[in-house]
Amino acid sequence: MAGERDETLYLTDIRDAIETWWSATCPLCASRSERPRLMRKHRASGTARLAALFRSVLTMRSGRGCVNDPYAHLFLSGPLRALGALLTPGVIRALDRGLAGLFTVVAARTCFFDDALRRAIETGRRQVVLLGAGYDSRALRFRAPGVRFFEVDHPATQAEKRARLRAAGLDPGAVFVPVDFAADDVAARLIAAGHDPGQPTFFLWEGGTMYLAEGEVRRTLRAVASLAADGSELAFDVAARSLEGFSAAQRRLVRLGGALLAMGGEPIRFRSAPASLAPVLAEEGWRIREAPGTDQLFARYLEGTFLCDPGQPLDYVALAARSLRRPSSPP
Repeated sequence: MAGERDETLYLTDIRDAIETWWSATCPLCASRSERPRLMRKHRASGTARLAALFRSVLTMRSGRGCVNDPYAHLFLSGPLRALGALLTPGVIRALDRGLAGLFTVVAARTCFFDDALRRAIETGRRQVVLLGAGYDSRALRFRAPGVRFFEVDHPATQAEKRARLRAAGLDPGAVFVPVDFAADDVAARLIAAGHDPGQPTFFLWEGGTMYLAEGEVRRTLRAVASLAADGSELAFDVAARSLEGFSAAQRRLVRLGGALLAMGGEPIRFRSAPASLAPVLAEEGWRIREAPGTDQLFARYLEGTFLCDPGQPLDYVALAARSLRRPSSPP
């Protein structure tokens, strides 16, 4: 009990320090209730930018490794680029040991999803829907004749992404679909944007489920199922439910990270595991084909690199699922 009280006081001290800084630098965000709402409504996603930083650094440091995103740096501010330059392989490895393998998580899921998308295109999928696309560059990296990409994301994040692409003189050729997952009808927005539910689609939802409530996750799964013709596939990840196997210091840092995300308006709200999700997916006409943990993905993609072998599934579990039947038409 004493240890728990110490940890609570530690997190409270950090929270209070950051809130003091926040109130000094963001006078518009006067109250705790206003701040998260303002962040989500008017500001681009900070976690999406953090993922872009990780992909940029991993691309720069891994040479010809499986993380190869030459566009990620375009979405970083000057300070984040400067930070990235300081993250040498040795520094990343040290941070990974303390942060429960966070760099490894991003690297593993990026490699897994890139492989899944590559196979989908090679086997004839001509529609790709990137849910919660953030600063994902797959519409550029996997551009192919006859393949149509739809990027679905919060309007604020999407607006900043498009502005940075224009500044770099890049046009991914994607259809941008602004959606608030907490309020909007994803299926209706995609249909209005030109998605064809009669054609097989590869749906990719990376790093997004954990920031929604369970009901919002289920609603989104139901929406994409209503658009999924036979042969469609879905790949997504979730935050692991348990921190079992982590050291006390790692658990403290993971919880601290969660507290910081919450103060930034993007708290972790949904955790699960493949066994728990399987019945939900089955109800919507999907079945899990593969559900490796980060430890398994490390052995597949990252063995021999400077990243750390986590030894157990970490915060995220990668999932791949496919449609078993033609679903009913979307409402």
